[in-house]
Parts: sequence; C-alpha cells; structure tokens
Amino acid sequence: LTERANAMQTELVKARPIPRMMATGETVNIGTTVRARRLSTGQEEKLTFLGPWDADTRKGIYYYKAPLPQAFMGKRVGEVVILRTDSGEEQWEVLEITPAI
Repeated sequence: LTERANAMQTELVKARPIPRMMATGETVNIGTTVRARRLSTGQEEKLTFLGPWDADTRKGIYYYKAPLPQAFMGKRVGEVVILRTDSGEEQWEVLEITPAI
C-alpha cells in the first residue's frame, strides 16, 4: 500500500488543471470535444481530448498525447485530419469543436 500511495503522490505532483481558455478557441486543443466524420464510412463520432486520468476510449475520451488526438490538434472546422498507423491511414473531417470542460 505504501508503494501505491507513493506512486499516486508522484502522479498528483505532475497533475495540472486544463484552463478553460484552452478549450474555447477555434482549433482543436486539450479540453475540446470534436464532432468528426470518418471519411471511410461516413459515420460521425464525438471525440473528447483530456488528460490521462480522464481517458476512457469506450466513451470517446482520449488522452491528448495519444496518436489520434495528436493528429487532431490545431485543426479547424472543415479541415481533414489524417492519422497514419502501421495498419494504414484513416481520415476524418472536423465538423464541430466545442469545450469539453
């Protein structure tokens, strides 16, 4: 238990709040939710980009440093996002950006 408590304390020292200002701009950033269309299927998805402790991919919440959110960072509505992986390439069109916090 002591080891786990020490690890948790180390993580808490690194934690920083996400300022609302970061999530209210016109580009995808930490703290934003993006409505995007997957171009290969036409399916719309909501993707939220937050910190590591908030991530829950089943709910569409991703750690902002993961490859998918990194591909979206800085994009504006109407832009196409291209994610290249070992298994190929996926493209999304950004439809809407809203604050997640």
